[in-house]
Amino acid sequence: MMETELAEIDQRLQEDGLGPGASPVERQLHLWRLLQSSESSLQSTSQDLQALRMQQAAEMKERFLFQVENYMEHIRGLLEERELLMAEYEHENEQLHSELQQIKLQHDAQLKEVVEMLDQEGLAEISYSSPSEQVAYLLVERSTLLERLEATDRKLDTQSLTGHPREIPQEVQGEAMPEEHAERQRLERDLDEASRRLAMAHQEIRHLTDELDSARKTQAVHDVAELQKAKEHNERLDQEIRALRGRVRVLDSERKTLLEMVPCLQQLEDKDCRVRELQRRLQKLQTEQEELVERNEELESLLGEAQNLGKAEREHHESEVEGLQRKVRLEVLEGRLVEEKEWRKQLELDLAKAQVAIKTDKELDSLHVEVSWLQNTLEEERLLARQNQLALQAQISEAQARAKVGTRPFALSQDSLLQQKGEESKQLRQELQRVQGLFTSAEKELRYEREKNLDLKRHNALLDQEKIKLSAELKQAQSKVNQLEQSNQVQSTETERLRHRVRELELEATRCAQIQQAHDGLQEELNTERIRVIAADKKVLELQQQVKSLLHQLRLEETRAQEASRLEKDMREMSDTLSELRAKLQEDQLQRGMKQATYLLSLL
Repeated sequence: MMETELAEIDQRLQEDGLGPGASPVERQLHLWRLLQSSESSLQSTSQDLQALRMQQAAEMKERFLFQVENYMEHIRGLLEERELLMAEYEHENEQLHSELQQIKLQHDAQLKEVVEMLDQEGLAEISYSSPSEQVAYLLVERSTLLERLEATDRKLDTQSLTGHPREIPQEVQGEAMPEEHAERQRLERDLDEASRRLAMAHQEIRHLTDELDSARKTQAVHDVAELQKAKEHNERLDQEIRALRGRVRVLDSERKTLLEMVPCLQQLEDKDCRVRELQRRLQKLQTEQEELVERNEELESLLGEAQNLGKAEREHHESEVEGLQRKVRLEVLEGRLVEEKEWRKQLELDLAKAQVAIKTDKELDSLHVEVSWLQNTLEEERLLARQNQLALQAQISEAQARAKVGTRPFALSQDSLLQQKGEESKQLRQELQRVQGLFTSAEKELRYEREKNLDLKRHNALLDQEKIKLSAELKQAQSKVNQLEQSNQVQSTETERLRHRVRELELEATRCAQIQQAHDGLQEELNTERIRVIAADKKVLELQQQVKSLLHQLRLEETRAQEASRLEKDMREMSDTLSELRAKLQEDQLQRGMKQATYLLSLL
């Protein structure tokens, strides 16, 4: 897993222009630039997303306000239409009341006309009685008239049959009798016709009075019921109108509250977006932290293995160095013994060369001193290298204990340090072998000791350079450790700040959830109000249908009233004809009375 990831990182760095020979600092700088560019792009995209969300919230706000205004305009239009319908219904009701009043006035006027006619004919005593009593009185008058006519006829017959010796001219008597008989028949026919017409008029009047009474009663009952219904309907409509007006006021207040809550909702959406963005970033940071923890654990395991391997190699190296030191010491001692024997032989054999031998002895002593000094310096360098290696391991372990998150370049630097230490140990082995060779060659060839001394000096210079290089690398590792500690502190402060921010956002989310619940409650109330308004519209339609049915009934009543007026007109015409016939009958009776009187006078 780790090797594939390292290979992917190397491939990506090679694609970005960093070769495998790039230093860890350059890689870290490149990764830092990539991180900054990704954060800037993320920030720009988050700003664009925030702008789009704000624009969407503004559009939703405008759409909601437009819908609310349309709904309020629709409610106002319905209320205005209802008020107009109520005004029309009230106007029609007043017209119906006025028409009913006119019908009543016409009926009273007809009754007054009948009373006046009866008063003119001298029948004032029956003018205020019922129509049936009036007809009965007229029938009684008819029967009395018929009896009188019969009595007059009998008197005339008796007069004609009595044989008084009166001198009446034959011609006059012959002429008067047929005329009187014809007049009598004509009067009888007229009387029969008048009685027949009177009976028919009586029946028609009775029928009309019955119908009029029934119509009047039904109309009165129906009018009372209709008036009661209209009053109740008007009261219901007034109550509904008052309730609707109150509801409109409530809806206006709710609309104002909703308009006031729109910015809160916008802020809520913005905060939700920010919370989601922060949660996403927190999850991303948590995943990255988990990955870093896993990588740190892998690096720690690899470092532990490397440390174990380094310890084993160091122990092996120390054992080999100790063996080599023993060998070198033995060889040096043996060489010294051989040199002392040869030197003694040379002293015994060649006394002449005592001074030269003394000089060579001095040189040999100086060389021994230099060799011992070189051994001491070599041991000191070994001790210093071992101390530096132990110090580096201690610092690396401390850095691993402090920093929970390690990076790949740090692991690579540790591996490179271990490789350099191994190379240095190998170089030390080689140098040790070379020193052994120098020691053996110094014992064999004294003339080359000074050159070897120079070689040793050069080697010391190289060791100094290596020491300087190791100190520089140690300083660089310490600086890296410090940077890691600082980055760890920064990350810890950042995580603490993010946790605090997350807590604040959670509190804000709970507050926003409460606001959302309040908004949902208001939305439910608005839906219930819409349902109530729809029910009120249905009631208005039902009331319109009821008003249409009432108008139809009123039209039927108008047709009935017109029929009653027509019947009253016919009754008035019949009463006029009856009065004409009565006047004609009276005239005929007067004429007959006059004729009879003249006839009796003539007979006398």
